Amino acid sequence: MNVLEDAKLLILELYTDLCGKVSNQQLTRLAEEILNTNHLFLAASGRSDLVIRVFANQLVHLGINVHVIGDVTTPEPKQGDFIFISSESGETQMFSALAEQAKKNHIKIAVSTASPESVLANLADILIVLPGETSKEKDKRYISAIHGPGGCLFERMSFLIYDAMAVCLKKNLQQTSTATQC
Repeated sequence: MNVLEDAKLLILELYTDLCGKVSNQQLTRLAEEILNTNHLFLAASGRSDLVIRVFANQLVHLGINVHVIGDVTTPEPKQGDFIFISSESGETQMFSALAEQAKKNHIKIAVSTASPESVLANLADILIVLPGETSKEKDKRYISAIHGPGGCLFERMSFLIYDAMAVCLKKNLQQTSTATQC
């Protein structure tokens, strides 16, 4: 094999292993909320914002009423709506304020983070913990073999998990059963 083939195999092995560490139970709860909410609001910043927008686009194509917080056409979340925040550190101040306000207004919140002890994690009704540069479960093979400048493990994992979530949601929207299955 050559370097490229070795790298592809290593990447697939690492992502397979890391995806296996993400809680299917929490992802199923997230799917249930997305399927049963009036309006879904997504929030992220930086690279995570790019990933959350890809997810939003997938959800729009599934017929889900979704908005990205910060867009000029985004309405105000209300009771019965659902907010999903993606923040690797879980300490992004503007999202902590958003989550606290949502809690006061009885709006459910899901948080995707690499920091399960963070402010946002503690405010979440549903917590999705993903590996990331700030997580305690850094995979040394990943860091040494394919670490990009500035890190981006959290965003890559987010992309994979949100993609899997879109497949799960599509399947559930096509079935007649009332139980969400992921």
